[in-house]
Parts: sequence; structure tokens; C-alpha cells
Amino acid sequence: MAKDAMDRPNAAEALERVQRIIDRARSMPSTAKEAKVLIIDHDDKDSCFIRNVLEADGYRVAVAANAREGVNLAFEQSPSLILMDARIRGGSDVPDGLAFLRVVRSDDKLRNVPIVLMTEKTLLGVEGEFTQAGVADVLYKPLGNGDILETTKLMRG
Repeated sequence: MAKDAMDRPNAAEALERVQRIIDRARSMPSTAKEAKVLIIDHDDKDSCFIRNVLEADGYRVAVAANAREGVNLAFEQSPSLILMDARIRGGSDVPDGLAFLRVVRSDDKLRNVPIVLMTEKTLLGVEGEFTQAGVADVLYKPLGNGDILETTKLMRG
């Protein structure tokens, strides 16, 4: 913005400029805009933070609070990446995260979707069991923006 107040645009002109920038950005091709990420986490605060980081970067995000919701959303949404907390519970006939992995890995459509396990360092030892069941990577909480965005590289191979 110009230092001299007379040279600055008025509010309507500024809003018009911002809208043009937004419209231009929306018209640009982006793989992130097409990519869907499923977050399965019992902690609303964590899932909200992760969702905000991903959506700010252009990803479409779905959130489930338990394994049953996660299975339903995985089949409905066909995500490109799944971020799953190690401590999710069932919510019916899918008792926990390991059962979720077995269901997803047995489906032809979802078999190759990368699943990233999110866990606290205090739960040492769970990684091996989850890795054998098919997780692609493990992230340790608390997560930062960089940790979350780094995992999106798994969608691109």
C-alpha cells in the first residue's frame, strides 16, 4: 500500500483486488484441490488443527472420531491419504485402529491408500504392530504444520 493516504485504494477497490487474486488462485490447477485426506482421531482439538492446516493448503478433508466412522468415510470419500490416531476406538463392529486397517487393506479400492499412524511417544511399541498391519508412516504427536504437510508427499508416491 502507498504511504500517502491519498494514493491508497478505498475499501471497495481493495476488496475488488483481493477478490481478483482469489478468483485467479481458484482457476489455477492444483493437485491439492483434488486430493482428499481422511483424518481419524478421537481428539477434536487435534483433528481440528490438522484439518485447518490441510484445508489452508488446499486439500479437501473429512474427519471421523472413531474406526466405524472412518471405515464409512473411507468407502464414501475414497481418500488419497488417511491420517489415523493410534488410540481410536471402534464405534460398533470395528473395534479399533488395527481392525480399521484390516478392513481397509482388504478392499481393492482402498488397499493402496497410504495410511499414516499418529501416536504419542509414550505409546512406544505400537508402531510395529501397526506397520505390520499396513501403515505407511508414523508421526509423533504433538504435530506441527510441517509434519502434517510433509505427509502429503505420500499421496504423490
